[in-house]
Amino acid sequence: MKFTTLNKNDVIAAAKDADVILLGSVPVSRWILEAAPKCIAVMCQSVGYDMIDVKAATENNILVVNNPSFEWCIEEVSNHALTLLLDCAKKVRLLDGMVREGRWAEAKKAQPWMGSVYGQTLGIVGCGAIAEWLPESHCFGLTVVGYDPTLCIPGLAAENGIKLTSFEEVLKCDYVSLHPDLNDTSSI
Repeated sequence: MKFTTLNKNDVIAAAKDADVILLGSVPVSRWILEAAPKCIAVMCQSVGYDMIDVKAATENNILVVNNPSFEWCIEEVSNHALTLLLDCAKKVRLLDGMVREGRWAEAKKAQPWMGSVYGQTLGIVGCGAIAEWLPESHCFGLTVVGYDPTLCIPGLAAENGIKLTSFEEVLKCDYVSLHPDLNDTSSI
């Protein structure tokens, strides 16, 4: 059953006979899991599972499943990160707002604040799937370094043009993009 709005009574009615709950964009909280006595698994359509109350699922013997190979959004998230990097460098939103408000003189004075991207350093915290796409930023002439304490395959970073370094060194970069796992064991 698909919901366009979250009505607690509708969710409880749908959950009571569910064997599996497939998560869209609605968080699966304790009350949903407890309303689903037949449920054996809850699955999210994303890489992470931060929208699921894992503790409640565990207490109710419900398996939590994520989709780590869910690649349709990975390229888009990395593209968005690059878009934000360019916005930071070129002050697009700031200058656009000034121009739209008719603050032309302020916008002209703000232009020298625009930074260069070419030849700068991009630091990535969390060198997983999203970070694999970010080295495309080499086309902007960026040097890419990264930090990831849980990286399972260190050679993967090098294959993607990321030089691994310390967290402190990443924080010294011209630009920093954060992509760590979101879970209780994150040490970043």
